[in-house]
Amino acid sequence: MLKILKILWQLPQSIVALFVRWIYSPCTETIQYKGKTVYVCPSFRGGLCLGEYIFVRSTKNVKMIPHEYGHSRQSMMLGPLFLLIVGLPSIIQAGLANLYPLSNWMRNYYKRYPENWADKLGGVDR
Repeated sequence: MLKILKILWQLPQSIVALFVRWIYSPCTETIQYKGKTVYVCPSFRGGLCLGEYIFVRSTKNVKMIPHEYGHSRQSMMLGPLFLLIVGLPSIIQAGLANLYPLSNWMRNYYKRYPENWADKLGGVDR
């Protein structure tokens, strides 16, 4: 019952996660991390958290899953507002970091909101 309530509280993220899972299939591995479902999808670029679901390219980056777990905690706190308050700024900054990989955008990516908050919630020390 608690899982259903969590999914409903995070319904927009859960719906988007279904589409992401479909777009990036096949995922080669599914693991659990602190109660969250982590999909390892080699065709996926980077990491993404949508409510109870985390998507990563691989498990080699040891900070990626804990960082995305931090985003899942943000999602639980903000519920349906997560995509606007955290998701949109995160996607914009990730896009800028990818456009300018050698610039301050990339070097300072995890120092800015909402990434620094996700690191803190996920227990990531950079």
